[in-house]
Amino acid sequence: MVLKVVEDGKPRDVPIREGEILLIPAHLRHSPQRPEPGSVGLVVEKVRPKDVDDAFEWYCPKCWARVHRVEVNVQDIVRDLPPLFDTFYKSSRLCPRCGHIRPGKEA
Repeated sequence: MVLKVVEDGKPRDVPIREGEILLIPAHLRHSPQRPEPGSVGLVVEKVRPKDVDDAFEWYCPKCWARVHRVEVNVQDIVRDLPPLFDTFYKSSRLCPRCGHIRPGKEA
């Protein structure tokens, strides 16, 4: 699997090979990507405190400016995340820096 990260405003891919374990620091912008449909990757996270919000960000694939950010209190990933993604995918997704329209869900 590949962990896509954004460090110092620049994207980077971190490969995680079969049998490997990767620990990442808090607040690292990241997006785990499975190598192929149906593959399995295990992500273990700490228990989310009820009074702490998570942030979700989407970036322009052309210039890596932040296109959208939402902060939300997540207690149930399966229940709480789909509405956030649906809202983003229904938005304009226009990059404020370069004007590129970030691809939607099916892209």
